[in-house]
Amino acid sequence: MEDAQQGCTLTASFDILRKHQDLVRTPPRQLTPAQPVWPTGVTKGGEVELDLLIAPDGRVHQIETVKRPGRLLGEAAVAAFKDVRFEAARIGKYQIWAWQRTSVVFR
Repeated sequence: MEDAQQGCTLTASFDILRKHQDLVRTPPRQLTPAQPVWPTGVTKGGEVELDLLIAPDGRVHQIETVKRPGRLLGEAAVAAFKDVRFEAARIGKYQIWAWQRTSVVFR
């Protein structure tokens, strides 16, 4: 039993975790505007909510539709964010992957 306790790194792991949590966290910041295009054949607008996975290089890596009033508006919102650039999220000085929720309102 004593051998197992001597090999335990739990205390060191908690120290690392505490230091990690104390680092300043900065969310991603959009650098270029999204320019959604009203889809042909759609007569009624609405709000589309998207979750964007932003890579450390600031590019949108993945887009998940959370809410959409219709398929065509959802597709138009996704297309609008494919080429949008971001300043990456950070923990301390390190750029990280991050999810960000955003909305596109079609009026």
